[in-house]
Amino acid sequence: MNEDTFAEIELRRGAVRVTAADLEQIKVALAQALSEQESPDFAPLLAELDDSACMILSDGTARIGGWKLKPDATGQSLLLEHQPAQRSAAMLFYIARLQFHEGRWSVPEVTIRKVRGR
Repeated sequence: MNEDTFAEIELRRGAVRVTAADLEQIKVALAQALSEQESPDFAPLLAELDDSACMILSDGTARIGGWKLKPDATGQSLLLEHQPAQRSAAMLFYIARLQFHEGRWSVPEVTIRKVRGR
C-alpha cells in the first residue's frame, strides 16, 4: 500500500484522514480489545483478525479484513463495523468504537448488535 494513500471520513467536526500506518495501529488496538472480551462470541473475530490485511481501497474505503471504517450514526466519532459474510434471519454486527488521543488509536469498546432480517 502506498504510504501517501489515505481514507478520508467526514465527521461533524471535520474530515479525519486515516493512513495505512493508522490502520496497522488500529488493528493492534482492536486485537487487544477483542482479547479482553469475556464473551466467546469474540474469539473467532480475534483469530480472523490475525490474518486480516489493512487496506485502503480505490474508492477511499478503509478496511481491516472484514472490518470497515466508518462514522458512527451521529457523525461524532469513528467506528469499525464487522458484518456477517452471509445474510440470514438474524445477523450479528460487531461494532468497535475508536478513539484518537495523544497520537495513538485505541478501541475502548466493542459491542454486538443483533439485526433481524425481513
